[in-house]
Amino acid sequence: MKRNHPVIVGVSDVSVGYGSPQLPALMRSLLTVYPGSIGYLLEPDQSERMPYPDLFPEFQLLRLSTHFHPFSMAGIIEYNLQVIREVNRLCPQILVLSSPLVVPVLWKLRFRPRATIYYMLELLTYYAQTSRHFGPFVRELTRSVASQIDLVIFPEENRAVADVVSGGLNNVPMAIVYNAVNPPQSAERILPATHRFRRLLYSGTIQRGLTFAEYFLHTAIRPLPIDLYGLIEGPDKQELLSALLTISGNVHYRGYVNAAELGSLRKRYIFSLVMWAPTNDNQLYACPNKFFEAIADGVPPITTPHPQSKLLIKRYQCGILTRDWSFESFYAAVQRALSLFGTERYEEMVENCRRAVKAELNWKLNLPKLDDCCRKGCNDVGSHSCHRCYRFSRDATSCRFYAAVTAQNM
Repeated sequence: MKRNHPVIVGVSDVSVGYGSPQLPALMRSLLTVYPGSIGYLLEPDQSERMPYPDLFPEFQLLRLSTHFHPFSMAGIIEYNLQVIREVNRLCPQILVLSSPLVVPVLWKLRFRPRATIYYMLELLTYYAQTSRHFGPFVRELTRSVASQIDLVIFPEENRAVADVVSGGLNNVPMAIVYNAVNPPQSAERILPATHRFRRLLYSGTIQRGLTFAEYFLHTAIRPLPIDLYGLIEGPDKQELLSALLTISGNVHYRGYVNAAELGSLRKRYIFSLVMWAPTNDNQLYACPNKFFEAIADGVPPITTPHPQSKLLIKRYQCGILTRDWSFESFYAAVQRALSLFGTERYEEMVENCRRAVKAELNWKLNLPKLDDCCRKGCNDVGSHSCHRCYRFSRDATSCRFYAAVTAQNM
């Protein structure tokens, strides 16, 4: 049947608006190329995370409630069943999946989408280690649907090397796309140093060990001007929260703010702290959103030496790299940052952030990396058939589809 309004559906395995802006950004780009198209982003109802539909006016956010927590085994199964029902009802021409925990959806579709994109935001080993229910099966899950995937996107080269083989994705078109979802215009909206707080920002997950929350409680750090924003996690999160709220000195925990609020706050800081412990390959090959967001706002990052961060800091001289992951290295980097503020070197670092955004680290220049992954053909996405007998060609990934994924709507 003829579709007057193309439908695009994205499926997340977590509540959106708390990080991982790549999926919403890709949805916006896909919607831009089709005036009048309709977009839906499906998310689980994490009771501990309130929905933020107002952050995404371009598409409809469908929050699917489950009787069981969506990260429990029963909850994952229940969420998949609800997603299958919704995707079959909406019958999208383009389907975007962002996790191996939702790829079972492809087993039960009554039609074949014109294009299915697998946006692998985390390593398969991440799920193998963090999801005790489905973790042992994530590689098999991915291999089982590889023939139904038309494009796989990785945010980091080393992650791609690991997952292409283990996930059986050798024959699927692939692209490496930085987690830089900001538009190129962000380089023109950088605040001068005179309009900033003389304070350092940490935003994101706050957890002992994983993101070195214990460093902020150290007596040597307490006098330093640091503001913390984010959710406190980990088995001792109540104890950690109490410690951060009662700590004496100049380190302040400011609570949680959503992505939009954080974006307006970030640009007023002088440096942004980006830290992940290399406890596994997923953490070692981290490609944090906040690293790219800081550069986009002209706030030089102070980052631990993950390969991608190290590469970009050295390429553009737009931040400070710690020597290693130790407290001593962290402390030295923070002291260096505070001593640089107000100097010509700091101004150069901010200008280098601007240069990096214009040259490479923006969404518009990022997605043309998909060029080699797209196949020729000019099939009209609007003519998609929703019948069980719909015939699909891998060459149906058309030039219009390429235009969609490289479009800009920010």
